[in-house]
Amino acid sequence: MVALYALILPLFLWKQPSPRFEARSTETVPETKQKTTFLAFLLVIFLYVGFEITIAGWISTYAILLGINHNAAAILVTWFFVSLSIGRLLSVFLLRWITPRQGIYGLLAISVTGSLLMVVSDASLVLAALWLGLGCSAFFPMLFSYANSIMALDGKRTGYVFVCCGLGALVAPSLTGPIIEAMSANAFPYLLLMLAMCMAFSWYRLDTMTRARVDS
Repeated sequence: MVALYALILPLFLWKQPSPRFEARSTETVPETKQKTTFLAFLLVIFLYVGFEITIAGWISTYAILLGINHNAAAILVTWFFVSLSIGRLLSVFLLRWITPRQGIYGLLAISVTGSLLMVVSDASLVLAALWLGLGCSAFFPMLFSYANSIMALDGKRTGYVFVCCGLGALVAPSLTGPIIEAMSANAFPYLLLMLAMCMAFSWYRLDTMTRARVDS
């Protein structure tokens, strides 16, 4: 029934105008720069979703390839999502004192250091899973909130956002298997670090594109 409804609903929405969030002109990126800014925003979203799903989908396999007990390896995903959920809950209170931009920088720092921890240290994978889950926790809602404060996110743009989420969940996790097969399991932490660094660089680019406008 849900699937049938999902097929019928677009027929009713086809000719409806896309809704627009109300935003003051002082909070909105100029029309001439909105396309470039939106593409930069989509790139951050794409990399973030790829980073999160790659961790969730492959950290247990990585642990098994290292020789860790199957039960202990399987529970790593649970620790990851427990930390992610707790971090998302804590962010609700934390956002009373910090801005989304500051929060994103903090989460990126956690994500990069968590990936680096797996590369350079023999620390417990449980600790790495908890740290990476915290880094991923509130990134998406904070980034979406930040984007909504600098440009109008109508229905069409929101659709592009979730298409980009789907692509992010597909591309990086799908490439992880062949990379591990070709280069061994030791390539996995380096892949996470590369994704985290690309995510940080793309966010920094978006921030520098919009900072002057937001601060003004």
